[in-house]
Amino acid sequence: MTLIGNTDRAFAAMDGLPRGTGNVLLAAMLVLAGIGAAISPFLASLLSAAAGLMTLHLVIVAATTPAQKTGRSGTTHLIEAV
Repeated sequence: MTLIGNTDRAFAAMDGLPRGTGNVLLAAMLVLAGIGAAISPFLASLLSAAAGLMTLHLVIVAATTPAQKTGRSGTTHLIEAV
C-alpha cells in the first residue's frame, strides 16, 4: 500500500478532519500572502511588491473558484478583467 492510500483510508473514518485541515491551510495561506503583500512595498524592490500582490491574488482566486457555480464569474474574475 502507498502512503497516500493509507492516509486516505485513515481520513475516511474521520468525517470532518480533512475539510477542517483544508480550512486551516487556506487561512494560513491567506494570512501569509496578505502579510507578504503588505510588507513587500516597503522593501527596496518593486518586483517584490508585484510578486506579493500576485501571490495574494492567486490564493484568493484559488480559494473562491471551487465555490462558484458553472458558467458564472465572481468578483475576483471581474477584477481580473479590469
